[in-house]
Amino acid sequence: MNQSSEYKKPVRVGIIGIGTQAQLIHIPILQKIDGVVIAGVNDLDEIKGKRFAQQHGLKWYDTPEDLFCSGIDAVFILTPNNSHYPLSIAALNAGLHVLVEKPLARTSNEAEKMIALAEKKERNLLVLMNQRFRTDTRIVKNYLKTGKIGDIYRIRCGWMTKWDRWNRPQWLKDKKISGGGVLMDYGIQLLDLVLWMLKYPKVTRVSAITKRIGISGNVEDAAIATLYLEKGIVFTLEVSWSLLAPESEAWLVFAGTKGRAYLNPVRIHVFENDKIVTQYPLRNKKNVDINKDSYESELRHFVEVLREGISPGATAKECLQALRVIEAIYESAKTGHEIAVDIGPAR
Repeated sequence: MNQSSEYKKPVRVGIIGIGTQAQLIHIPILQKIDGVVIAGVNDLDEIKGKRFAQQHGLKWYDTPEDLFCSGIDAVFILTPNNSHYPLSIAALNAGLHVLVEKPLARTSNEAEKMIALAEKKERNLLVLMNQRFRTDTRIVKNYLKTGKIGDIYRIRCGWMTKWDRWNRPQWLKDKKISGGGVLMDYGIQLLDLVLWMLKYPKVTRVSAITKRIGISGNVEDAAIATLYLEKGIVFTLEVSWSLLAPESEAWLVFAGTKGRAYLNPVRIHVFENDKIVTQYPLRNKKNVDINKDSYESELRHFVEVLREGISPGATAKECLQALRVIEAIYESAKTGHEIAVDIGPAR
């Protein structure tokens, strides 16, 4: 049905979890999208949540269940990891579409139950993976898709925050809540990004180490993993919350038989006519602006999924593979040995 959006009723959304990300990113973006109404909010911290709702003219609901039964179409679950599973299950049982913050769940077992219920209820269960919606990652993905840099045989990526730049929620350091440390924060985002860009190749072997260097808590703050993918691709992942260096670092490199693609900043080296040609597709774009724009693209996409019925991106089923790989990384690090696996896309 292609009737214009002005004749369609508004999409009514609820939000559970109105922390920093919701206040600075999700709520302001949703408020400026035509045809979207933030119909209610809830937070695990009632005092903080009520105060924010009153200050910004948002309707407060005392419990998630009250919000689910208020006539909304969809709910954003922006809460600590241990609540993703129970809140998503309750929302899906209430007949709602769900957009849940990354990671989808603490374990693949939780995620599989969420996915099965979403399919049974015929509801969308999407995951906030904003890295997929960055302009630079989509440019590089197109180079990979068209074969302009040849067959990929080596991938290196990393996301490392310097040791004195902790700006993450404190609950991330508690494994019972988070499910893990930096791998469940930075690592799963990079894994999901690379698997998505390569169209979900199968992972066949995993070798990894994890370390606790500079934080309190019972989770790792540094990890290195080498993954062996089908078609002979070797993929190295390095993440840390406690980089012992003057500056934080982030990178992603795809090495192919015809060239290389780099992110942060994006640049492409292609071998043409017996010489290396370098391209800078986003020469005048700052990384901070690219990242900020990705959130708006992501949320606008979710609204289009609900209003127009377009094919959704970052579905829970797509994101399940990365979660299974994270579990294999933890297993390899625990045993101290490389392990053989057979982790393909969820079917």
